[in-house]
Amino acid sequence: MHKIENVLNDILANSVRVYSPGKSLSLDEAMVLFRGRLSFRQYIKNKSHKYGIKLYELTTSDGFILNIIIYLGKGTLIDKEKGHAFEVVRKLMQNYLGKGHIIFLDNFYNSVDLAEYLMTNQTNMCGTLQSNRVGNPQVVVQTKLKKGECVSRQRGDVTVMKWRDKRNVLTISTSNGPEMEETRTKRGEVIQKPSMVVRYNKGMSGIDRSDQMISYYSTPRKSLRWYIKIFFHLLDVSLWNSTFIFSKLTTKTTYLNFRDIIIKQYIHVEPIPRKPRPIRSSQTTHAPVKLEKRLRCHVCREAHNTRKQTFYACSICKDSKDKPFGLCMPTCFNLWHEK
Repeated sequence: MHKIENVLNDILANSVRVYSPGKSLSLDEAMVLFRGRLSFRQYIKNKSHKYGIKLYELTTSDGFILNIIIYLGKGTLIDKEKGHAFEVVRKLMQNYLGKGHIIFLDNFYNSVDLAEYLMTNQTNMCGTLQSNRVGNPQVVVQTKLKKGECVSRQRGDVTVMKWRDKRNVLTISTSNGPEMEETRTKRGEVIQKPSMVVRYNKGMSGIDRSDQMISYYSTPRKSLRWYIKIFFHLLDVSLWNSTFIFSKLTTKTTYLNFRDIIIKQYIHVEPIPRKPRPIRSSQTTHAPVKLEKRLRCHVCREAHNTRKQTFYACSICKDSKDKPFGLCMPTCFNLWHEK
């Protein structure tokens, strides 16, 4: 990590310094494509880049990237008592604990112990849960449900709930209880769904949005050195975060337009003045005019030595006898006025 650590630390320090996030945060994995030989290369089947370097990212619900940890293989951030996932969440959240945030997590990270730890640090959480986690209430895990049914148990502020939709969905939350609420499907049907499921679906979009925007105009190119790929990915992260802040503080702009502005500033590009179009008359508007009688096309006769007649002429251009001459539309008309 010594070749990339300073760059990563500077970017993360700037993110903490310049932007204070809102209440909702999300945490998930991201992948940087890399197919070279590397001891800690990962495979994640549900990512667009299935092979590469795995990053743990903390973002806001609308896509601003707050913190990043690079996964360096077995032994990265291990807590002897709580495990790897617990330590990843604790490390990423170290600057945001005790501030009243709510963090949305998937079932790789969640556990009852993590929920209680976050609550002691004035931070709520919500997400899905694996059924084999230590501390899960067995009554909830083992109960068999029909579609639409749910069962839950609560200890303090921690609620664990299982709801049957097309399959069993096990969730955990410290911000929502087991209450149901009405929501609409994609087809417009009104159904009952647990409030923690609805809130989780809305809150987990931050990582996906940042990955989506960065993938549209990504900087990395082929390289056999993994840290070069990470460097250019961090450059994209900086550009996306800068676009996000620029849109918040001034007029809203697209990621592509902001990249163009930055590039032109760095290479000092000035707008190239266009050459003025030659004027063949005192007037400036050359437009095609339809005639009552056909005339020979001037361009076909001069350039191609062919006899072709047309009903069109230019409103301004005249011959030596101050009479209009024919021009085929649109080819000959455009060729004549490009000279």
